[in-house]
Amino acid sequence: MGKSEFFISASETITPSDTVKLTSPGRGLLISVAGVVKVGYADGTTDSLPLLASYWYPMEVTQVFVTGTDAGVVAGTIHIAW
Repeated sequence: MGKSEFFISASETITPSDTVKLTSPGRGLLISVAGVVKVGYADGTTDSLPLLASYWYPMEVTQVFVTGTDAGVVAGTIHIAW
């Protein structure tokens, strides 16, 4: 298996909201404080995920909810170039 290389080309701060979706779905979330993050996906489904701090998690989400989120989300919509 070959080595995969990628870099983060852009990111934006996420402010969790129960009503406002992200301006553009991204490729991941960067977590500053461990906890549960409730996210929404493009197909309208939601999920509550227990995430560790100091990691970025590759996932394409359209919303990060304030209700149901107790983790610290520093940045999201991390655009990754391969």
